[in-house]
Amino acid sequence: RNGETERRRNGETQKRRNGETQKRRDAETEKRRNAETERRRNGETEKRRDGEKQKRRNGETEKRRDGEKQKRRNGETQKRRDAETEKRRDGEKQKRRNGEGTMGEKVRSFRDLRVYQNAMDAAMEIFERSKAFPSHEKFSLTDQIRRSSRSVCANIGEAWRKRRYKAAFIAKLSDAETEACETEVWLEIAHKCKYMSRPAFDALNNKYEHIMSQIVLMVEDADKWIIRDAAKETT
Repeated sequence: RNGETERRRNGETQKRRNGETQKRRDAETEKRRNAETERRRNGETEKRRDGEKQKRRNGETEKRRDGEKQKRRNGETQKRRDAETEKRRDGEKQKRRNGEGTMGEKVRSFRDLRVYQNAMDAAMEIFERSKAFPSHEKFSLTDQIRRSSRSVCANIGEAWRKRRYKAAFIAKLSDAETEACETEVWLEIAHKCKYMSRPAFDALNNKYEHIMSQIVLMVEDADKWIIRDAAKETT
Protein backbone atom coordinates (compact mmCIF):
# COMPACT_ATOMS: atom_id res chain seq x y z
CA ARG A 1 0.00 0.00 0.00
CA ASN A 2 2.72 2.44 0.93
CA GLY A 3 4.48 1.72 -2.35
CA GLU A 4 1.35 2.34 -4.39
CA THR A 5 0.63 5.52 -2.52
CA GLU A 6 4.15 6.74 -3.13
CA ARG A 7 3.89 5.92 -6.82
CA ARG A 8 0.62 7.82 -7.09
CA ARG A 9 2.14 10.81 -5.37
CA ASN A 10 5.19 10.71 -7.62
CA GLY A 11 2.95 10.40 -10.67
CA GLU A 12 0.85 13.39 -9.64
CA THR A 13 3.97 15.41 -8.84
CA GLN A 14 5.40 14.57 -12.26
CA LYS A 15 2.13 15.56 -13.95
CA ARG A 16 2.13 18.90 -12.18
CA ARG A 17 5.73 19.46 -13.20
CA ASN A 18 5.01 18.50 -16.78
CA GLY A 19 1.94 20.76 -16.79
CA GLU A 20 3.91 23.72 -15.45
CA THR A 21 6.70 23.07 -17.95
CA GLN A 22 4.18 22.99 -20.76
CA LYS A 23 2.60 26.20 -19.56
CA ARG A 24 6.01 27.90 -19.49
CA ARG A 25 6.73 26.64 -22.99
CA ASP A 26 3.34 27.78 -24.21
CA ALA A 27 3.89 31.19 -22.60
CA GLU A 28 7.33 31.53 -24.16
CA THR A 29 5.94 30.46 -27.53
CA GLU A 30 3.17 33.04 -27.22
CA LYS A 31 5.69 35.72 -26.32
CA ARG A 32 7.81 34.89 -29.34
CA ARG A 33 4.76 34.98 -31.58
CA ASN A 34 3.66 38.30 -30.12
CA ALA A 35 7.16 39.70 -30.53
CA GLU A 36 7.32 38.55 -34.15
CA THR A 37 3.86 39.99 -34.83
CA GLU A 38 4.92 43.30 -33.28
CA ARG A 39 8.12 43.35 -35.33
CA ARG A 40 6.15 42.72 -38.51
CA ARG A 41 3.72 45.49 -37.62
CA ASN A 42 6.55 47.86 -36.85
CA GLY A 43 8.26 46.89 -40.09
CA GLU A 44 5.11 47.52 -42.10
CA THR A 45 4.54 50.81 -40.30
CA GLU A 46 8.12 51.83 -41.00
CA LYS A 47 7.73 50.85 -44.64
CA ARG A 48 4.61 52.98 -44.93
CA ARG A 49 6.37 55.89 -43.30
CA ASP A 50 9.36 55.50 -45.57
CA GLY A 51 7.05 55.26 -48.56
CA GLU A 52 5.21 58.43 -47.54
CA LYS A 53 8.50 60.24 -46.94
CA GLN A 54 9.75 59.12 -50.35
CA LYS A 55 6.54 60.30 -51.97
CA ARG A 56 6.88 63.69 -50.31
CA ARG A 57 10.51 63.90 -51.37
CA ASN A 58 9.62 62.93 -54.92
CA GLY A 59 6.82 65.49 -54.93
CA GLU A 60 9.12 68.23 -53.64
CA THR A 61 11.78 67.24 -56.16
CA GLU A 62 9.21 67.33 -58.95
CA LYS A 63 8.01 70.75 -57.81
CA ARG A 64 11.59 72.07 -57.79
CA ARG A 65 12.18 70.65 -61.25
CA ASP A 66 8.96 72.19 -62.55
CA GLY A 67 9.91 75.50 -60.95
CA GLU A 68 13.35 75.40 -62.54
CA LYS A 69 11.84 74.51 -65.93
CA GLN A 70 9.40 77.40 -65.63
CA LYS A 71 12.23 79.77 -64.70
CA ARG A 72 14.23 78.64 -67.71
CA ARG A 73 11.20 79.07 -69.96
CA ASN A 74 10.53 82.54 -68.56
CA GLY A 75 14.19 83.43 -69.00
CA GLU A 76 14.18 82.22 -72.60
CA THR A 77 10.95 84.11 -73.32
CA GLN A 78 12.42 87.29 -71.86
CA LYS A 79 15.57 86.83 -73.91
CA ARG A 80 13.53 86.45 -77.08
CA ARG A 81 11.57 89.58 -76.25
CA ASP A 82 14.73 91.52 -75.52
CA ALA A 83 16.27 90.28 -78.77
CA GLU A 84 13.17 91.29 -80.74
CA THR A 85 13.14 94.73 -79.10
CA GLU A 86 16.83 95.14 -79.88
CA LYS A 87 16.20 94.16 -83.49
CA ARG A 88 13.43 96.71 -83.81
CA ARG A 89 15.65 99.40 -82.35
CA ASP A 90 18.51 98.51 -84.66
CA GLY A 91 16.11 98.55 -87.58
CA GLU A 92 14.79 102.00 -86.65
CA LYS A 93 18.32 103.35 -86.25
CA GLN A 94 19.30 101.93 -89.63
CA LYS A 95 16.25 103.49 -91.24
CA ARG A 96 17.15 106.88 -89.81
CA ARG A 97 20.72 106.49 -91.05
CA ASN A 98 19.39 105.66 -94.50
CA GLY A 99 17.30 108.84 -94.46
CA GLU A 100 13.92 107.23 -93.79
CA GLY A 101 11.76 109.06 -91.30
CA THR A 102 14.35 111.72 -90.48
CA MET A 103 13.86 115.45 -90.31
CA GLY A 104 14.55 115.91 -94.01
CA GLU A 105 12.06 116.64 -96.74
CA LYS A 106 10.06 113.51 -95.88
CA VAL A 107 9.16 114.77 -92.38
CA ARG A 108 7.42 118.13 -92.66
CA SER A 109 5.11 117.77 -89.65
CA PHE A 110 4.34 115.37 -86.82
CA ARG A 111 1.86 113.60 -89.11
CA ASP A 112 4.79 112.43 -91.25
CA LEU A 113 6.41 110.65 -88.29
CA ARG A 114 6.05 106.88 -88.48
CA VAL A 115 5.61 106.67 -84.72
CA TYR A 116 2.69 109.11 -84.89
CA GLN A 117 1.11 107.20 -87.75
CA ASN A 118 1.46 103.90 -85.86
CA ALA A 119 0.01 105.44 -82.69
CA MET A 120 -2.93 106.90 -84.60
CA ASP A 121 -3.67 103.59 -86.34
CA ALA A 122 -3.55 101.75 -83.00
CA ALA A 123 -5.80 104.35 -81.32
CA MET A 124 -8.39 104.02 -84.08
CA GLU A 125 -8.29 100.23 -83.86
CA ILE A 126 -8.87 100.45 -80.11
CA PHE A 127 -11.77 102.83 -80.74
CA GLU A 128 -13.41 100.34 -83.08
CA ARG A 129 -12.83 97.34 -80.83
CA SER A 130 -13.98 99.16 -77.69
CA LYS A 131 -17.40 99.68 -79.27
CA ALA A 132 -18.06 96.03 -78.41
CA PHE A 133 -17.23 96.50 -74.70
CA PRO A 134 -20.18 96.13 -72.28
CA SER A 135 -22.22 99.26 -71.61
CA HIS A 136 -21.33 99.20 -67.90
CA GLU A 137 -17.67 99.80 -68.89
CA LYS A 138 -18.56 102.99 -70.79
CA PHE A 139 -17.27 105.38 -68.12
CA SER A 140 -14.45 103.15 -66.86
CA LEU A 141 -12.44 100.80 -69.07
CA THR A 142 -13.82 102.06 -72.39
CA ASP A 143 -13.18 105.70 -71.49
CA GLN A 144 -9.73 105.01 -70.02
CA ILE A 145 -8.34 102.92 -72.87
CA ARG A 146 -9.59 105.41 -75.47
CA ARG A 147 -8.15 108.34 -73.54
CA SER A 148 -4.69 106.80 -73.01
CA SER A 149 -4.38 105.59 -76.63
CA ARG A 150 -5.30 109.06 -77.93
CA SER A 151 -2.91 110.71 -75.48
CA VAL A 152 -0.01 108.85 -77.12
CA CYS A 153 -0.77 110.65 -80.39
CA ALA A 154 -1.37 114.00 -78.67
CA ASN A 155 1.91 113.89 -76.75
CA ILE A 156 3.89 113.01 -79.87
CA GLY A 157 2.29 115.99 -81.63
CA GLU A 158 3.10 118.27 -78.68
CA ALA A 159 6.68 116.97 -78.57
CA TRP A 160 7.09 117.94 -82.23
CA ARG A 161 6.23 121.55 -81.39
CA LYS A 162 8.63 121.48 -78.40
CA ARG A 163 11.71 120.84 -80.55
CA ARG A 164 13.18 124.24 -79.71
CA TYR A 165 13.99 122.94 -76.23
CA LYS A 166 15.57 119.53 -75.80
CA ALA A 167 14.33 118.98 -72.22
CA ALA A 168 10.72 119.84 -73.14
CA PHE A 169 10.94 117.66 -76.25
CA ILE A 170 12.14 114.66 -74.22
CA ALA A 171 9.56 115.30 -71.48
CA LYS A 172 6.67 115.14 -73.96
CA LEU A 173 8.04 111.98 -75.58
CA SER A 174 8.32 110.44 -72.11
CA ASP A 175 4.65 111.30 -71.52
CA ALA A 176 3.79 109.58 -74.80
CA GLU A 177 5.72 106.48 -73.74
CA THR A 178 3.93 106.48 -70.36
CA GLU A 179 0.52 106.69 -72.03
CA ALA A 180 1.47 103.84 -74.38
CA CYS A 181 2.38 101.65 -71.41
CA GLU A 182 -0.89 102.56 -69.68
CA THR A 183 -2.74 101.53 -72.83
CA GLU A 184 -1.02 98.13 -72.67
CA VAL A 185 -2.37 97.70 -69.13
CA TRP A 186 -5.95 98.48 -70.23
CA LEU A 187 -5.54 96.08 -73.15
CA GLU A 188 -4.53 93.31 -70.79
CA ILE A 189 -7.49 94.04 -68.52
CA ALA A 190 -9.85 93.98 -71.51
CA HIS A 191 -8.42 90.60 -72.53
CA LYS A 192 -8.69 89.13 -69.02
CA CYS A 193 -12.29 90.38 -68.75
CA LYS A 194 -13.05 88.44 -71.98
CA TYR A 195 -13.81 91.64 -73.91
CA MET A 196 -10.97 90.99 -76.36
CA SER A 197 -9.64 87.80 -77.92
CA ARG A 198 -6.07 86.64 -77.39
CA PRO A 199 -4.99 87.26 -81.02
CA ALA A 200 -6.44 90.78 -80.94
CA PHE A 201 -4.72 91.52 -77.62
CA ASP A 202 -1.37 90.18 -78.85
CA ALA A 203 -1.56 92.20 -82.07
CA LEU A 204 -2.34 95.49 -80.32
CA ASN A 205 0.14 94.84 -77.52
CA ASN A 206 2.89 94.24 -80.08
CA LYS A 207 1.96 97.46 -81.84
CA TYR A 208 2.41 99.43 -78.63
CA GLU A 209 5.69 97.67 -77.88
CA HIS A 210 6.87 98.85 -81.30
CA ILE A 211 5.56 102.38 -80.69
CA MET A 212 7.40 102.58 -77.37
CA SER A 213 10.64 101.41 -78.98
CA GLN A 214 10.25 104.14 -81.61
CA ILE A 215 9.69 106.75 -78.90
CA VAL A 216 12.75 105.54 -76.96
CA LEU A 217 14.89 105.85 -80.08
CA MET A 218 13.69 109.43 -80.62
CA VAL A 219 14.63 110.24 -77.02
CA GLU A 220 18.06 108.68 -77.44
CA ASP A 221 18.64 110.72 -80.62
CA ALA A 222 16.98 113.89 -79.35
CA ASP A 223 19.84 116.06 -80.63
CA LYS A 224 18.99 115.04 -84.19
CA TRP A 225 15.39 116.16 -83.80
CA ILE A 226 15.60 119.54 -82.05
CA ILE A 227 15.67 122.74 -84.15
CA ARG A 228 19.32 123.64 -84.70
CA ASP A 229 18.97 127.43 -84.44
CA ALA A 230 17.18 127.13 -81.13
CA ALA A 231 19.88 124.75 -79.91
CA LYS A 232 22.55 127.31 -80.68
CA GLU A 233 20.62 130.06 -78.91
CA THR A 234 20.34 128.00 -75.72
CA THR A 235 24.04 127.11 -75.61
